Amino acid sequence: MQPLALIRLLRPHQWTKNLLVFVPLITSHSWGRPQAWSAALVVFALMCALASAGYALNDALDAERDRGHPGKAHRPIAAGVISPATGVVVALLLVIAAVLATWLFARWHDTPPAMSLYFALPAYLLGTLGYSLWLKRLVIADVCVLSLLYVLRIVAGAGAIAVPLSPWLLAFAGFVFLSLAMVKRVIEYRERGDAASASRPYRHDDVPMLEMAGISAAMCSVLVLALYTQSLDVRRLYAQPDIVFLLCPVMLYWLLRVWLHARRGQLPGDPVLFAIRDPVSWCCAIAMLLVVLWAM
Repeated sequence: MQPLALIRLLRPHQWTKNLLVFVPLITSHSWGRPQAWSAALVVFALMCALASAGYALNDALDAERDRGHPGKAHRPIAAGVISPATGVVVALLLVIAAVLATWLFARWHDTPPAMSLYFALPAYLLGTLGYSLWLKRLVIADVCVLSLLYVLRIVAGAGAIAVPLSPWLLAFAGFVFLSLAMVKRVIEYRERGDAASASRPYRHDDVPMLEMAGISAAMCSVLVLALYTQSLDVRRLYAQPDIVFLLCPVMLYWLLRVWLHARRGQLPGDPVLFAIRDPVSWCCAIAMLLVVLWAM
């Protein structure tokens, strides 16, 4: 087995999605606590191990289907570089390592994690397993599970630093990632047409409905954010709470831009990875961070 093929099987480029575990650290204004940073870093590593386990298992189960996909055919298992059995073994080893690391973290870290961490990690693992085995073939359930897996990263981050989960944050993240999950499906069907139906539960004529639902979810996320800016939580956390409302137009601009690129066929593959590599997305993120700092 080639070491580079094993690294590709783990998909380390996808680990950037696990940066979501740091969101509660920022939104709870806990960034001045070194212990909070160390706890978040540990949970970031745990989520990376579980995510790679999910990718390895998914590739092992979908090897035959992936061979007929123009992009996925180059994955190590689909290309025959790594056997499906090896992929399953790698997934099991990563899960065992994550379980042991979680036990050590809970035992030796100065601040015990909240129960939400012990919920989020197994829920993420079971969600990934359920998605690979069954749920990705169910209409609407597939995108709901994808959005839930993103939200669970935030839940794990809150549990790591033992801060309360904000219902505002969970609702906002749920709508955002539901919208992005639907973006991903729209891209697949626009690129491959009805050939995508071999691995996904939709038809090409479902694309307008997915676009409508995805854009609606994006609008709901901005509405939740706008309502949050007028809540008592914002009045308590920020010295200039009215400034926080400026987050809304930035978020609205970014989401509409993502959907416009998707409709034009200018959005490659995964919208989250697109955001990480896109300079305009970085500018939006920096603008939102500056608004938060200004409001403080």
